[in-house]
Amino acid sequence: MDKDAIRITENFLSHEECDWYITLFKNSLDLIEPVKHLHGDEHLGGEHLEDKSVNTDVLHMHMVAEKNNGHTYANQQWKLLIDRLMNGPIPADYKFYYGQVVYWKNGLSLHPHLDDLYEPGGLTSLIYLNDDYEGGITTIGDIKIKPKKGLLVSFKGHEILHSVSMVTGDRYTMPIWYNTK
Repeated sequence: MDKDAIRITENFLSHEECDWYITLFKNSLDLIEPVKHLHGDEHLGGEHLEDKSVNTDVLHMHMVAEKNNGHTYANQQWKLLIDRLMNGPIPADYKFYYGQVVYWKNGLSLHPHLDDLYEPGGLTSLIYLNDDYEGGITTIGDIKIKPKKGLLVSFKGHEILHSVSMVTGDRYTMPIWYNTK
């Protein structure tokens, strides 16, 4: 695979900013929805989610104002982050589609898959919010990316198979998807 197919931006978020998003996530558990599927049953490693308890495998906090009612500051921060992405490392021919903060609990992995959350031609990015766990290595095509707090990785997730190795500890990431303009 062509290494240029993956864009990497070191220190896109500072450690303090990463910690802020994790704290927002932890303080907003009443607004968070567990998901039963992540790219379909066949791709999600570990147990599948059956209820809305906090002790589930994957919890998502959406970058959508309606999911963050009463959290005006958080909504402003999401908008600032999106502006920063769109005016920085994300190419100008893309527009923000959807994003979330995702908590991965101990033992979770994600099998190779293609993203189908956006229109063909779109882009996937991932921001690592922490790196104080073992595993959780993202493989994009044949390239392995070790988690690093604040790192932004962008690639065509609907064209390039990608996966995540088993996590030992708690992993927080921010996947974001973009459509073409």
